[in-house]
Amino acid sequence: MDSEFLVFPPDTQCFLQNTLDFADCENDCGCPLTQDMVNFLNLTLSTKTYLQSYCLNPPSDDTCSFGFCDNPDISGILVRVSSYVTTLCLSIMLFYSPQDATSALWSQVLTMYSLLLTVGISIARHNLSRLYALLAVVLSGAPLSIYLVFYAIASFWYRRHRLALIFGDGQLVPRLLVIGAGILWLILLVISLVNTGHVKFSQPSCDEMYKNLGFIYVLPFVMFEVMLQSQPAIGVALIAPMIITAVTFCIAIFLQRKAIWREGERWSPRFGRIWSITGREYPFTHFMLVVLVPTLYWVTVIELACVTFSAGKGDIASYGQILACFVALPPIVAIIQLYPKFFKWFLNLVWVRAITGNRGIRDVEQKNMAADTSLDDITPGGNRLKAEVEIYNIASASSSGPGIPYHNKQ
Repeated sequence: MDSEFLVFPPDTQCFLQNTLDFADCENDCGCPLTQDMVNFLNLTLSTKTYLQSYCLNPPSDDTCSFGFCDNPDISGILVRVSSYVTTLCLSIMLFYSPQDATSALWSQVLTMYSLLLTVGISIARHNLSRLYALLAVVLSGAPLSIYLVFYAIASFWYRRHRLALIFGDGQLVPRLLVIGAGILWLILLVISLVNTGHVKFSQPSCDEMYKNLGFIYVLPFVMFEVMLQSQPAIGVALIAPMIITAVTFCIAIFLQRKAIWREGERWSPRFGRIWSITGREYPFTHFMLVVLVPTLYWVTVIELACVTFSAGKGDIASYGQILACFVALPPIVAIIQLYPKFFKWFLNLVWVRAITGNRGIRDVEQKNMAADTSLDDITPGGNRLKAEVEIYNIASASSSGPGIPYHNKQ
């Protein structure tokens, strides 16, 4: 007998035996039983068919025999790729051209709200397992989302910063909306991570088997350690972005030490000045530190979690996955339209100028763009220290980098 029919009881033969009495009434029954009808009713005809029907409403005491039921609308490959592309595109826009990212930014906030509210409702109705609740929270908690929450909070104390057009003076509603999304994300993260027994998820038996799902956040470090021991070359390549970013940031601080720690001043860490000056002089280092490395780590966490729990292997043509593809289109189109501006910025990077011998682009647009390339220029009350800007512009005039125009408006 085919082993496929022995996976889940009752098998096909058992099903047929139990229906023989009904089949015997073929002459008297208005609807005689046929083999096609048996195959249609028999959910054990294949493993895939059985699991699809089983996972529509898994029993609470299922002993987690088949693991967590898949949810392709959360962990499907198209959903994940769409989230990665959207996050990267919007991060680039916010980092290098925030004035062009307003509309795309709100699409990210609305997407975050829709996903978090859906997760919250599904948890309340016990229709979502803990694993997929956590995956949905991790997907919505991209570095970009945390980046927005940080600026929304900082806007209450600082007037001048990268996202002042969105979270500046008089923009109370946008601030509260983003902060509200951050609070909702944090609440759902705690609920998904902490197994207290007060919140009932679907398939609670799987929660007993996998009590500490929070370990997915450290899976990349486990992978790094394993790869360094088994295949050192690949392991070093995997951690290279973090090492390179840390080293270049230290070099940037060293090169700008005279502007950061000015002659005659009492020494102090000067964290704000370090961040501001290194960001203006070496924007790509900040981009690596704030955007690229955190995003790569976030992607690795999600992908390793999906591999560990065999998640996201459902129907690729599901409604949620197709919808996710269209959500990613606006950020991609926006990035393509801003290509000329990004190309100018790329040519003006320090390491690109060093390779090509180009002294940089000094037009007004490039200067304004360079003024926004650090994570921010946040200082209390929105004032920059004139001495800092003057020192920076003097240094820029003697180098190949663009100067930063000083704006005295509050």
